[in-house]
Amino acid sequence: MFCLLPAAAYSCFAFFAGCLLMPVLPVLESGGFGAEILENSGLLITALAGLGAALIFLFPLLREEGDESSLKSRGIICMTVLAVSAALFFNTLLNLIPFTKEAMAPLGRKEGSSLLLMAAAVCLAGPAGEEGAFRAFCFRHLRKELGFPGAALLSSLFFGIYHGNLVQGIYAFLLGLVLCWSMEIFGTVKAPLACHMAANASSLILAWTVGKQDLGTGTMVFLCLCSGCIMTVMMVCSTGKVRRNDNETTVNRNPML
Repeated sequence: MFCLLPAAAYSCFAFFAGCLLMPVLPVLESGGFGAEILENSGLLITALAGLGAALIFLFPLLREEGDESSLKSRGIICMTVLAVSAALFFNTLLNLIPFTKEAMAPLGRKEGSSLLLMAAAVCLAGPAGEEGAFRAFCFRHLRKELGFPGAALLSSLFFGIYHGNLVQGIYAFLLGLVLCWSMEIFGTVKAPLACHMAANASSLILAWTVGKQDLGTGTMVFLCLCSGCIMTVMMVCSTGKVRRNDNETTVNRNPML
């Protein structure tokens, strides 16, 4: 139950962010900005809640890790390729399943949304808060009691439930497993943070450019297979490299435990 604290805290941050926005909206509306702010209020709440969660759960761990667990350029490239391929694989896979495809229709780009605000909320503040809550706090504490498999499954399940609907919950659960794996392999919360930001950025670009266009089943299957293969190769190669480094240096790759 202790590990449910991040989800509860996130909900509280979102509630307080909404309370902060409510008295401001009439003032902005009188100045002619109310309609635009109202259309993007969900993004503002996401950004504020993410910042609040990052301040409490993420930044203390980043200070604790310091420069010793810095992610090198090769690791950043690896996480970016892994994240983009994973996001594309899970998105196309869910689009190929009939009942999830229908539910995904309303989740695309919304008219009137601010691209800049969406990028800030979805690609920066949101991932920072969620990685702090669900990987830096939840996964890390569960890892001590349950080991990696149990901690990854349970924290990813919490992560999926937190998203509040079936399709996003399934996507978040699958992505959460990849994020937990990246933290386990690289031994730093910076790995899932980079991975999460890249995954959300690629999903945002996909939603903004392709939107609700029907790419056809053949194209979707091709993209699903290609992205799935790339994701698998990146995970296998990264795991092999870390194991070789461990054999050479006998250093624990997870300094947070």
